[in-house]
Amino acid sequence: MAANLTQEQLAEKMDVAGNTISRIETGATVMGIDKLFRLCEELHATPDMFCPERFYKNSETSLAESVAALMRRLDQANQKLVYDMMVPLISRLLETQGQQ
Repeated sequence: MAANLTQEQLAEKMDVAGNTISRIETGATVMGIDKLFRLCEELHATPDMFCPERFYKNSETSLAESVAALMRRLDQANQKLVYDMMVPLISRLLETQGQQ
């Protein structure tokens, strides 16, 4: 996960105030999901590396919200591509769940 960036450089790349990265590290502030994904991009990391328990296990909607946030970052053509792949997969999984 080493990106060889100072806190100030990372803050600049994320378009946040200079002390924001330090405040996130110390828990003095909480970042929104959009900033979390931006941080992951800059550090070549995944969200679970920063908050595994809260991100994936706090509520059933966490994963759905994460997918929605990622989808919003795609252009419309790629959103449709992902949607077209997800619908049959989800339908199949729902059928499988119903059989249990």
